[in-house]
Amino acid sequence: MLKTLAAALVPIPGAVFACALPLLVILTLPTGQYTLVALNDPLFRGDSLLGLSAFYVSFEFLADQTMMSLVCAAQFAAILGAHLLALRLVGPVRPLAHVPMTGLMLRYPIPGLWLLSTARTG
Repeated sequence: MLKTLAAALVPIPGAVFACALPLLVILTLPTGQYTLVALNDPLFRGDSLLGLSAFYVSFEFLADQTMMSLVCAAQFAAILGAHLLALRLVGPVRPLAHVPMTGLMLRYPIPGLWLLSTARTG
C-alpha cells in the first residue's frame, strides 16, 4: 500500500516544476530586460555604460510561437521525467493506484482556470 502511494506522490514535484516553469520564464525575461536598462543608464542621465542604444522592455517573446513551443516541451519533459523517476524508484505498480491522484490533478486546476476566464477590468 505504501509503495503504491509513494509511486503516486513522486511525480508531484515534477508537475509543480512544470507548472512553475512558464511563470519563471515570463518573470525572468522582462526582469532581465529591466535590469539591462537600469545597468545601462543607472542615473537616468542618458548615459550608455554598457554601450547599448536606448531600448524599451518588450514582451514580444509571449507572442513567439517558437518560445511557447519550447516552454510546452519543457513542461512535458519535466512531467515525463518525474513519472519515469517514480517508476525507477518504486518499480511497476498497478495502474489503479494512480486513479485517485489523477482525478485530483485533473480537477485541481478547474477553479483557477474558471477564475482566469471570468476576469474583468475597469
